[in-house]
Amino acid sequence: MINTYAPDWAFPRLNSKARMMLALLLRDETVEERELCRLFGHNYRSAIQTLEGDRYLWRIQNVLGNDGQIVARRLDDRHKSGDPHLDGQARHERLVELKTKSATQAHREKRRAAIARAELADAIDRLNAFNATNENAPSEPEA
Repeated sequence: MINTYAPDWAFPRLNSKARMMLALLLRDETVEERELCRLFGHNYRSAIQTLEGDRYLWRIQNVLGNDGQIVARRLDDRHKSGDPHLDGQARHERLVELKTKSATQAHREKRRAAIARAELADAIDRLNAFNATNENAPSEPEA
C-alpha cells in the first residue's frame, strides 16, 4: 500500500473486504466496476459504505460512462497526495457530505411522517367501514 499519510484510524481491519478494496483504490487510478464485482461479488456496496462512512471517511468518487452508469470507482486524489492537510480536507468534506445527506433525509422523513399518519388513519377508517358494512352480511354465501 502506498504511503497516504492517512491517520491510523482511517484504515479498516486487515483482511476485511473494506481494507482489500481500499488497497485497490489506493494502488490504481480507477478500479472498474466489473473488477470490483469479480473480486467482491455483486453485493460489494457494503465495503464502499464502510470506507465512506463516518468511521473512516474516505471519499470514493464514481466514474460514469456515457450512459450515466457507474463504470469505475476512484479515490479522491487528496488521499493519495502524501499531504496530511489535503487528506484531512478530503475527510472533512466527506463528513460534511454525510451529515448533509443525514439532515436532508431527516427533514424528508419528518414531512413523510405526517403523510404516513394520515394514510394510516385513512386505512383504519376503511377497515372499520368495511367491517361495519359486512357486520350485517350473511356469514355464509347463499347457494
